[in-house]
Amino acid sequence: MLENGSESEKLIIRRAIETEGITLLNEVTHIIQNSGAIAFTQNVAQKEAELAKQALSELAESDLKQALLSLADLAVNRTH
Repeated sequence: MLENGSESEKLIIRRAIETEGITLLNEVTHIIQNSGAIAFTQNVAQKEAELAKQALSELAESDLKQALLSLADLAVNRTH
């Protein structure tokens, strides 16, 4: 966001991080929602989870393997 946002958006986010915290939450939320950053991050997370699951494919089937596969999915698909 700080790389792609406008100068005013960058300033708001920087102020929120450095000094004002939660008082700028609504403005920061609006900036993030409109930037496409969430969709971008979800896409990257999905790709990383798939890579992790591919790496696990070489392991023998086990409860632990299933737990790791489920964890990769949970990390990407959670809503909270």
